[in-house]
Amino acid sequence: MAYYKDPKFIAFLDILGFKDIVSNNKHEMLERKLRDFSAIIENLNGIFTSIGDEIPLPQKIEVLTVSDSIIIWTDDDSQESFALITIAVSEILRHSFYNGTPLRGALTRGSLSVIQKKHQTNIFGIGLINAYLLESTLNMSGCAIENDTFRYNVVSQKLIKDKYIVKYDTSFKPVKNNLSKNEYVINWVNESVVQSDISKYFTAHNKKIDNESVYTKILNTANYIEFIKKNNLLLDDE
Repeated sequence: MAYYKDPKFIAFLDILGFKDIVSNNKHEMLERKLRDFSAIIENLNGIFTSIGDEIPLPQKIEVLTVSDSIIIWTDDDSQESFALITIAVSEILRHSFYNGTPLRGALTRGSLSVIQKKHQTNIFGIGLINAYLLESTLNMSGCAIENDTFRYNVVSQKLIKDKYIVKYDTSFKPVKNNLSKNEYVINWVNESVVQSDISKYFTAHNKKIDNESVYTKILNTANYIEFIKKNNLLLDDE
């Protein structure tokens, strides 16, 4: 079976510290973590009803997990699909953070083909490549929205009003230059996150934080959470 409806919205998410998780834990623990993540995806169906009463959402996203990479895509590039994947990524970011597996990612719009055969799945397209490239430069836990992907319309205004999307001086690599860009990002922070010890989620499952790169990601994530708190942009607790 093949999907060729283009373009689509594509999110590429990466589990931070995955190498340490694999190296410093038993394989059975990794399987439990992946099952936990699968449960997060399944539970998303409960929130895919509507944004308010006026904007009904599609009821499905596609997800493929390969090692530490999580690829999410929609059927098309409609406004409703943009809302769907935005809310899905927000939920995934927050629940994964609580699960001790902080994520970083990017959301783009572009071509994507998925070809499924009996024992094989191929996924490719410029939309996926662009999502990967943007994700790899993000220097904090979160999800940046590609500039060309964001379109200001009724749906995006509603997402901003509901605090799912915020404008932020986002931290990107290289670390030495402390590069930041004023970008739209998907918000995932609620009151429970603010009350948490941020570093414990980066060290969970025997992950190491004894290098500048990881420390910088923790600091940038903490700064983002503080920005959300100070500007009254917290999402409602579940």
